[in-house]
Amino acid sequence: MVSPQKLQFRLRYSPTLDGIRGVAVLAVMAVHAAPRSPYTQWGYLGVDVFFTLSGFLITAVLLQEWSETGSIDFRNFYARRALRLLPALSLLLLASLLPLNPIPATERVKAALIALFYSANWFRAFAPDFHMAGLGHTWSLSIEEQFYLLWPITLVTILRFETLRKRIVPILVIAVFACATYRVSLWAEGRTPERLYNGLDTRADSLLAGCALSVMLAFGVLKPGLAMKKRAYLLALVGMPLVLMIFSSEWNDDFMFQAGYFLVAVISAAVIFAVVRSSSSSIPLTRVLSFRPLVWTGRISYGLYLWHYPLFLYVRGLGLPVPLTLLGMYGSVFLVAILSFYCVERPFLRMKQKFKAPEGPPAGVLVATPPAHL
Repeated sequence: MVSPQKLQFRLRYSPTLDGIRGVAVLAVMAVHAAPRSPYTQWGYLGVDVFFTLSGFLITAVLLQEWSETGSIDFRNFYARRALRLLPALSLLLLASLLPLNPIPATERVKAALIALFYSANWFRAFAPDFHMAGLGHTWSLSIEEQFYLLWPITLVTILRFETLRKRIVPILVIAVFACATYRVSLWAEGRTPERLYNGLDTRADSLLAGCALSVMLAFGVLKPGLAMKKRAYLLALVGMPLVLMIFSSEWNDDFMFQAGYFLVAVISAAVIFAVVRSSSSSIPLTRVLSFRPLVWTGRISYGLYLWHYPLFLYVRGLGLPVPLTLLGMYGSVFLVAILSFYCVERPFLRMKQKFKAPEGPPAGVLVATPPAHL
């Protein structure tokens, strides 16, 4: 245990970050609703935004606990994670076992077990032909959970030793670049797109970029003043040509593995920084992200993400006209996600309070947010 340290960053709720989550999940839903459309092919980038936002929020939660108590309670952390994620996921996996598609029961059971143990990403990386029975989208959840297993331990190790703690920012910045460089090296060796896209080791830069941003705020390297936020906003605008190049690229294009995914992580971090602690009237971006339907979509985004892919496949298989198919897709997903949020997720979210870290005095500047589903 180390002595608690006052940080310059503390979590408070900000609807703009739920708005970011809403944009991300709608993007992913769009590409799965119309995978061949040039207007939605960029939707896969929503997953990268999720990664960076998750790294940012989880690191802020962990740093806040360390600041208040001088340690991080792993038992409580993983209990909160389980209460947040497993109830809704378990319901999805049980539903996936129903004989509603021609996939053999044994294959459905295998896919459900792979998803339950958060290993879908590695099956997609090394056995891309394996049929995930409508659960292939759980690869991104697998990456996040594998990261959550490793990152708290790594962070505590860094914080425990003063020499490492004083160098935590350069350590994380180097880690982001190292991961991106490693991905490029594997691409140069001719590794498959599936391996590069689905591996934790090749996608961790997106998560680490969010971690680095959170640490920079917490230790006062970045101060969320108006001038700095405007610079971040300008960085996001300057990056728009790169964004357009990224938007015109498919998930498995060489450019994405060479630089695209790294740039998405950096731009996502810049956008997050630009909106933290901003009022909805500060900059146009915060006004857009504070749009209530978008914020509400972000709040139910976990259920939307869980259910959209299997329900989209099921509705598409009914052979209805395109307008009815789209209506059935989105209508069914939002209905199930709402029921999941209010009937399954929220009751378990209330139980998270039993595993909440003790609160200390306010530390430094008060900023954004863990949404209810963090």
